[in-house]
This record gives sequence, C-alpha cells and structure tokens, in this order.
Amino acid sequence: MREILLLMTAAVLHELGHLLCAGILRIPFAGLSFRPCGAVMTFDFSRTSYGRELCVHLAGAGTGILTAWAALRLFGDAAVRFAGISVSLAVLNLLPVEGFDGGGALFCLLACVLPPDSTGCVCRVVSRCILLLLWTAVLWLELRMQSGTVFLLYILYLLIFYAEIVNFQ
Repeated sequence: MREILLLMTAAVLHELGHLLCAGILRIPFAGLSFRPCGAVMTFDFSRTSYGRELCVHLAGAGTGILTAWAALRLFGDAAVRFAGISVSLAVLNLLPVEGFDGGGALFCLLACVLPPDSTGCVCRVVSRCILLLLWTAVLWLELRMQSGTVFLLYILYLLIFYAEIVNFQ
C-alpha cells in the first residue's frame, strides 16, 4: 500500500511539472484523461514552437528527477523508495514511444529536421520497435526467472495503450 501511495505522489508531481512548465510558457491546457496505469495530459501546442513543446514534454521527467534528488537530500535513507519510484517513472516516460513524454520529445526533435509526414512515420516505427524490444525483454525475463506475470501484463497494457493512441490494427 505504501508503494502505491509513493507511486501516486511521484505521478502527481510528474504531471504538475508538465502543468507548471506549460503555464510558464503560456501553453494552454487542453485536457486530462485517466488510464489504468496513469494519466494523460494534453496541451494545445498548435501555436507554439517545437522547442517550447519539447520543454513541456521533458518537464515531467525533469520534475521527477529533481524531486527524487530533493527527497534524498532532505530525508536521506527514508526517501530511497520514493526516489527510486520517481526516477523509474521518469525513465519509463522518456521511452521514445508515442503517447509517452519521450515520444513527444522525439517528435519535436525530428520535426526540426524532417518533413511532417516523415516525422510521424519515423516516430511510429521507433515506437513499435521499442515496444517490441521491451515486450521481448520482459517475456525473456519472465521465462528465464519465472518471476510471475506482472511485468508481462504491464507490457501488454503498453501495447494496447499504444494501439489505442495510434489506431494500430
């Protein structure tokens, strides 16, 4: 139960990082939707540069890493679990998968050098490859260590979440 509370705290701080950055950059908040394993915030990036959009995508992970560091400095060993959860959440969100912060960041970076249709195509290919590699690694771990199916189920959830985002059929 404690880990769930720590995860929820880390997730809220992560999302607040996005909100704070978007507010500072005057990028309108467009909505919030909840999924079984997290929340998805949307912003109106239609009138902003890719650089400013990139800042908003990276702000959640940055906030997670910063709060992990601050918690360790302030509370020492008592905050190790929270710091680990917060950094893990940041790293997971930085995966270059569409729908994640890393996918949005990849799109912004590629959009600076590629035409729009190519950018979307490259992002979809990278997303599918990363998810396939992740799913394969987790399946290998499950078969090798026989540790249960929690990770495998989570990766399957990511695949379904991804399919929903890009209408993958």
